[in-house]
Amino acid sequence: RYLKGRNEIYAHAHQLLKLAEQRVRVVQFFGGPRPPEGYAQEAARILRSKRDCGVEVTYDAYLVVAPSRIPTTFDEATRKRFEIYKEQGVGDLIGVHVLSMEYPEGFGFDMFIVDRKHAHISFSTSERLADLQRGITFENQELVVGDLAEWFERAIERSAKRYEFRESG
Repeated sequence: RYLKGRNEIYAHAHQLLKLAEQRVRVVQFFGGPRPPEGYAQEAARILRSKRDCGVEVTYDAYLVVAPSRIPTTFDEATRKRFEIYKEQGVGDLIGVHVLSMEYPEGFGFDMFIVDRKHAHISFSTSERLADLQRGITFENQELVVGDLAEWFERAIERSAKRYEFRESG
């Protein structure tokens, strides 16, 4: 299915999260398009609801950062987002990882993988646009998503480092 526009892309991510049974992995290029306000709150609420039903789903976020352009707000923004999940009582389900790599400024690309069964890939159509504009989704396509997950494990997971939150204050 073809996704058009930021709202449809992020609403679809929430739909896929509701289908998750074990594991969600997402990669996001930091400094590019950002999720809408309220995205993390809804994702945390979904994870909490699943936990309340006895389904523990881990959610691993892989943030790609360009070493030459790490924003001064990176640590604060990352901590603030993580706190949203902690407030819902699902902080232990969240993993934050960082992959350092140079990429073009304004590069918009996200990938969302659920249980080796569902995925979507989203991207911006121009570096001048602040939001993701298009997405391609794969639902109940274990062969395709399984191959995508294997690529993710080799290219992203293997190279990323677990993010260590610094003490605030």
